[in-house]
Amino acid sequence: MLRKTASILLQSGRSINIHCSRRAENKLCVLLIGGFKSTFTDSKKATFIKNLCEATLAADFVTFDHAGHGPDPATPFHDCTLTTWREDVCELLAGNTFVNPGQKLILVCSSMGLFLALHAIEALPQSRIQGIVGIGGVFSFKRLVQEYMATATVQPNDSWSRPSSYDPSGFYKIHTSLVESIMHPKNQLVSPIPYSGKLILLHGTKDADIPYQDAISIAEAVISDKVQVRLIKDGDHRLSSDYHLALLGDALRDVV
Repeated sequence: MLRKTASILLQSGRSINIHCSRRAENKLCVLLIGGFKSTFTDSKKATFIKNLCEATLAADFVTFDHAGHGPDPATPFHDCTLTTWREDVCELLAGNTFVNPGQKLILVCSSMGLFLALHAIEALPQSRIQGIVGIGGVFSFKRLVQEYMATATVQPNDSWSRPSSYDPSGFYKIHTSLVESIMHPKNQLVSPIPYSGKLILLHGTKDADIPYQDAISIAEAVISDKVQVRLIKDGDHRLSSDYHLALLGDALRDVV
């Protein structure tokens, strides 16, 4: 078993941290693409999926921190936009960063991670994709722009303090260039999305950040007929309780 954390330099000049757990004989690789402000160093999902891969799935596990995320990122968060993260995921999936020759790839995508993966889906031959599991996935960030336009008071450092229960300060500092990037035409998901494989979408009915209707929109937008939307009554956005993680494990086994 090889476990390591390393830094990868992208064509853009940005550097990201990647963590992997591999066995030479594994025929599958599970890639976790995290959400906004998520980092693998404190992710219950990352730990759960890694343990599941090692114990029962006979699969490699790989994840990474988006640019500007994680401890001591090489690129400051305020220099990153949605375009930054979209371009990075497209480059990572287009290359052979995650899969060994002959391996198939399962994408597990949380929140913004699913949005980015669906943008990048054309970069990877679909014959290499075993399936996709989405967790509280985003179809559109337009609600964030509307909230910004309605409520934001821009601070002197060109940032917006958006209330968040996930940050110890009670706020996310979101720079205006990030909000503006959401409106760029290349950062919109457009139907039809050319993915034809297995797709399981987990979404909590009490997700206060991304409404479960986004899961319906994604299911309708992809061309695949192998799609399931699994609504979790009273589930929140993160779906990281032991019960929710067990449901994630069930979904992963169903796409293997």
